[in-house]
Amino acid sequence: MSARRDFLAGVRAAAPIVLGIVPFGLVVGAAGVDIGLSPFQTVAMSLIVFAGASQLAAIELLGRGAPVAVVVLTALVINARHVMYSASIAPYFRRFSAPKRWLGAYVMTDHAYALSVTEYAKTTPETRGRWWYYVGTAATLWVVWQVGTAVGALLGA
Repeated sequence: MSARRDFLAGVRAAAPIVLGIVPFGLVVGAAGVDIGLSPFQTVAMSLIVFAGASQLAAIELLGRGAPVAVVVLTALVINARHVMYSASIAPYFRRFSAPKRWLGAYVMTDHAYALSVTEYAKTTPETRGRWWYYVGTAATLWVVWQVGTAVGALLGA
């Protein structure tokens, strides 16, 4: 497959998931503003962390005045599953450059992982680890999450 075809296949695969991402992003954005973060801070957190459950937990803890160390540790524990995801998807990404693998790790979500490894399992060794399919799934989810969080933050302000 071409890069364009792979990317669009990833976008199509992620499209149904968007329906669940939008309300969650709206809630996280509004919750951030509700505890006193500015819309900018809420969106910045979303851009830096990009992990819905961790963001929601962090917002709750920050709102209750928890120490930053507790907030960070909680986020790390919640996201520990990504270590297993990374180990599982690593064989498919082995041939990619380090910057691509780092980008792949940043945009790793439960959904992007599940869609990609399911797709990769159906392919031949020559086409496994199709980078642009993964980017299509992950970028779709990333953009929708960021927009949802921003809209939620603005509506909650």
